[in-house]
Amino acid sequence: ASFRGPVLRAREGGVLRLAEVRPVEQEDGSLVVLNKNGFALLEDQDGVERERFELIPGAVLSKTEGETVEADEVFAKWDPYNVPIITKTGGRLEYRDLIEGVTMKREIQAGGSEETTVMEHREDLHPQFVILGKKGDVLDHYSLPAGAHIMVAEGEAVHGGQTLARTPRQSIRTKDITGGLTRVAELF
Repeated sequence: ASFRGPVLRAREGGVLRLAEVRPVEQEDGSLVVLNKNGFALLEDQDGVERERFELIPGAVLSKTEGETVEADEVFAKWDPYNVPIITKTGGRLEYRDLIEGVTMKREIQAGGSEETTVMEHREDLHPQFVILGKKGDVLDHYSLPAGAHIMVAEGEAVHGGQTLARTPRQSIRTKDITGGLTRVAELF
């Protein structure tokens, strides 16, 4: 299985099967992949595998399992420059250990948009998002590595499949080399 990005295009086409994939449905009905090491398989009418494609976290599938993908059709795409942090569950978003000037900074970008980024910080702080249910119970949480760009406001209602933050792929590779392996492992 070779990795070709930022889209997957069928060569011959076939019926889509997903192997070891944890997807979540987005609001528009498309599926977004949450995990590494999953595959999209295209099978013929007899269930024989014709094509196999590696899927990465954040890949968005325009087809669901059992649907037919035509020859030369693009059926998945992703952002080649960023690794997304995607929520499995909907709820109200709360910031934890995200402290202005300590673990996060806000900057005005060219064009006037504001960008909030997680900063390098002391190890006793663990910046994360917590997803709360209607009763204020914790449904899920997501650790935020240094360099992550925050894409949701505190208190915002989020839905399954929504991207909460994104980390530039280049900064992940750099951290990997410089020994920030635990941070990278937390991201995945």
